[in-house]
Amino acid sequence: MTKQAVQLIALLEQEVQTLASRLRQTEQLLQQSEERFRNLIDMSSDWYWEQDAQMRFTQAFAQRPRISTVEPKSILGLTPWELSEHWDDSKRLAFENAWASRQPFKDLESRLLAPDSPARHFLSSGKPMFDAAGEFIGYRGVTKDVTQRMRTIEDLRRFRAAMDATADAILLVDHRSLVFVDANAAACRLLGYTREELLALSAPELASASHEQLKALSGELVAGKNLGLEKVWMRHKNGSRIAVEMQRHAMRTGQDWIIVVVARDITERKRTEAALRQSQEDLRRLAAHQENIKEEERKRIAREIHDELGGVLTGIKANISVSLDRAAGAGNPPDPLLVDSAILADAAIETVRRVITDLRPSVLDQLGVWAALEWHAGQIQERTGLQCRCSISNSAAIVDLDAERSTMLFRVVQEALTNVVRHAAAAQATISVQREGNVLVVEIRDDGIGMDHRRLLDGDSWGILGMRERTRHFGGKIIINGTPGMGTAVLLHLPLEHSDVE
Repeated sequence: MTKQAVQLIALLEQEVQTLASRLRQTEQLLQQSEERFRNLIDMSSDWYWEQDAQMRFTQAFAQRPRISTVEPKSILGLTPWELSEHWDDSKRLAFENAWASRQPFKDLESRLLAPDSPARHFLSSGKPMFDAAGEFIGYRGVTKDVTQRMRTIEDLRRFRAAMDATADAILLVDHRSLVFVDANAAACRLLGYTREELLALSAPELASASHEQLKALSGELVAGKNLGLEKVWMRHKNGSRIAVEMQRHAMRTGQDWIIVVVARDITERKRTEAALRQSQEDLRRLAAHQENIKEEERKRIAREIHDELGGVLTGIKANISVSLDRAAGAGNPPDPLLVDSAILADAAIETVRRVITDLRPSVLDQLGVWAALEWHAGQIQERTGLQCRCSISNSAAIVDLDAERSTMLFRVVQEALTNVVRHAAAAQATISVQREGNVLVVEIRDDGIGMDHRRLLDGDSWGILGMRERTRHFGGKIIINGTPGMGTAVLLHLPLEHSDVE
């Protein structure tokens, strides 16, 4: 072999080694590029695939097999239409147009059914492939499993439907910023905003509390405090105030908190309550007016009985007495009929006095309510045998009640003692009157059988109801404490704002 041939072989060997080295470097770069490509696919998708010109899958790689329910090999040779049960019409049309014009497509929605598995949802994106001559040879692309996201969207859709179905207004407020993050249809109707307008606002802009107060309340809710049912107002879009009944609680969402506000419009209820209170007040005034009329009528009847019937009976008794005196003066025995008539006349006169006293005790008008109470206690003891004692403190005795309050107080004590006589089977009763600040406290207590608390709630207890209504008209209140076997106490609290003190 010539020297030149040996040199040529050496050069060839050197060139082969150089080419081999370059080839190894190229393979390494190719492997690195492929690894980067695969990493990119792994990060951005769950599947990588390729299709031929007839849209049949020719390659498929499941980048995340743990979430895949389909073997890649099982889809080879199939078209997307053969795999998926559901295609959004607009998306399918867009895909078909892209395929026909060999254009890329993005986020094509599909749903895949696999045996014994729930349906899974996917988003696919692809680009057309062309050979060296520029001929279309298919598509390559990636598919992402969005089943969890679709389920979350569906859960949110159901949640929104449930929110919108309720009649109460529901507002979700971010714990930190106090900005509204969601609102149902009822909240929009209540406040006059669209949902989009509401979500651009914060809670302090519509609430009766300041930003600082709401921040403090939000912190308390997150700490677990139960604020209970609140009655507040919220501002309508037109600037008016809406009375609402509100409940708030904190709900954890990830690492943060959402304040859930449930509000109910009580404007109409408050109007109804105000109308009811006004109606009750009108009825009390009417009842008080009727009581005044009754008292005046009692006075009139008592006067007429005293002046007319009392005078006639007194005249009859005088005539009988004169006849008896004349018979005695003439030495004749008294006529038995006249004697009986005299006795009947005395009884009638006594009955008239009692009726007049029951209608309107004169001592009430002449000496005042305190003397009238002491007199009435004596009358009760004399007529029924019930030991009745009346005690009036010096601080109370100097109070000069007006005529209407005096009558009310006397009638309440009278009704209470009548109940003791009729129902209590008591041996003793006491009337005590004290002054506590600017309030008169009258207590009627007995040692009888006591009153069952159920009777206090009985709507048929007209005497008790009458006492309470008389007292309320003057801003007072009646408290009745009864224990079976331990007696009953009736407490009357009467403010003195409109009374004079000597």
